[in-house]
Amino acid sequence: MTMRNLLAFLSGEEESGNVVEAAFRLAGGFGAHVVGLHVKGNLADNLPFVGEGMSQRDVARTFEYAREQLNARETRAKEAFDAVCARLGVAMREIPAEADGLTAAWQVMTGSASSILSQLGRLYDLLVLSPIGAVSGGTAVGALEGALFQTGRPILVAPHMMPETIGRNIFIAWNRSAQAARAVAAAMPLIEKASKVTIGSVDTGSKLGPSAEELSASLAWHGVHADVRLFSDEGGPLAELLVSYAENAGADLMVMGAYSHARFQELVLGGVTNHTLRHVTLPVLMAH
Repeated sequence: MTMRNLLAFLSGEEESGNVVEAAFRLAGGFGAHVVGLHVKGNLADNLPFVGEGMSQRDVARTFEYAREQLNARETRAKEAFDAVCARLGVAMREIPAEADGLTAAWQVMTGSASSILSQLGRLYDLLVLSPIGAVSGGTAVGALEGALFQTGRPILVAPHMMPETIGRNIFIAWNRSAQAARAVAAAMPLIEKASKVTIGSVDTGSKLGPSAEELSASLAWHGVHADVRLFSDEGGPLAELLVSYAENAGADLMVMGAYSHARFQELVLGGVTNHTLRHVTLPVLMAH
């Protein structure tokens, strides 16, 4: 199994550099192709408040300010992408060629990030994005929702503080769900190459399905030795417990299912996925 075609969504905010770093660190292990995507919002959707009493000059200034902000985000996104490509000596390619190794391409589209990622993301093996809270407005939320719910593809959420490696020490947050199983399947190219794999499970009794020990036995057929760690529910937020366990295991990547509860319940009550997307401290590979 392998990953050959990755999409890195760059908002043009501060976190764009981390998204590029994460995408190329993963791609480097497979000699893969990384497409950097910036979605330039529609001008009308990015205007500050325009009141009826504003003069024509003030309205024109408001439009110009919004246009400048959109252009500035595009410039920052492109600069972040170019900087990593230049440092790594990555060749720019639009079509594949034999023995090309690590390659890249840049793409700018205009419209809704959620709508564009929902469709374009279906072409890629993995989508790399910023966490919620790293991008202003609803861009991050819309982008993540489109990527998770509409593409049928896994995503990798890149944290603010990037570890030196990604995927050498993998922590699988196993809750017996179909979503967690999809995440494990999507992460298999990384799991098979990892130096260490730990399966962490907090059994709350809310789901039926294979145990962590059964998952470990299944991974053994892929030549993967996975340690099993069973944790007790200490009553705190489950997401914080899982991240703490992953950090204690020295993990540089956490693999987990996304929104295994009803999405509305997660958003309103603050489920594991919602908390992780807002407070991610290490790279997280998710699938729904």
